Amino acid sequence: MAHFTRFVSFEDKFNTNLFTFILPSTYLLGTEEKLITREFICRHIPFALTFVKNGDQLNAFLLHRSRDTERIEMTLDLSVTLLCREHFTRNETFIEKNCKFTNKVTLHGRKSFTSVNRLCSVDYMDERGNIQCELEIKNLSISYITEVQLTPQLINPQYAHVIHPTNNRQPIDAKIETPSFFYSNYEWCVVIQPKLDSVGQLGHFRMFIQRLTPCDHSVKLTYRVKLTAGSYTWDPYQERRITNPHDSNTYEINYTDVHGLCRPYRIDRVRELLQADGKFTLTVELKDAVSKYLKKYLK
Repeated sequence: MAHFTRFVSFEDKFNTNLFTFILPSTYLLGTEEKLITREFICRHIPFALTFVKNGDQLNAFLLHRSRDTERIEMTLDLSVTLLCREHFTRNETFIEKNCKFTNKVTLHGRKSFTSVNRLCSVDYMDERGNIQCELEIKNLSISYITEVQLTPQLINPQYAHVIHPTNNRQPIDAKIETPSFFYSNYEWCVVIQPKLDSVGQLGHFRMFIQRLTPCDHSVKLTYRVKLTAGSYTWDPYQERRITNPHDSNTYEINYTDVHGLCRPYRIDRVRELLQADGKFTLTVELKDAVSKYLKKYLK
């Protein structure tokens, strides 16, 4: 196993994260073909770095190890560097940009990265025969993406009145919960609640993120949400910029209450969301989620 030795996070415009590993001589000089690091975390997402020998060639890949690969998508820039002890200009390195991880693509890297024989020299190996490896991850963007389908009662105007629930029919204002997803040790979902006006017709939507994992503290969630229905996109950040051009807060900052609920959005553009047969794409870009032990939770 490659040994993890150091992690450095840089507060730069790329949100750079640097991980350092030691490749042991037993792997480079032995017969084992595959070497993998322990799982490590970058912005609440688990990864692992793996090396595979193919004859004299060494392959290197970054693996997405999250248990929720179905609904979480990511893009990032990565570089892997094997350090030369003699001079940095002789480092063995490669860079991959805009790598997209999905439920179908869970690894990115480089085949035939370098020669094993080239590495087995005093230029790269220390006195124990080990080699230092650096993994750099930049511009990591994490998104939860799901499709939402509204009920026929909401789509068809002739049913746009309060319908009393029966054994086979839900009320028009029944809330819609998206499939859950995992982020930062918590399970989450998004709740969309149709709200009726004074005459019993669909007036607007309330939408909020809910933490499903029970805990005795609040969670500070930093995110950005977007709805796309056909050619229409609802983006609360862009709406804020219209009313306040000087607003530079790209992301929403929200705190869950004791029930796991975040502050809701109000969505008035109902007609636009219904234009594509009541089907739209929900995207939540996730930046951070931090536990907050507020005083009211400690009483």
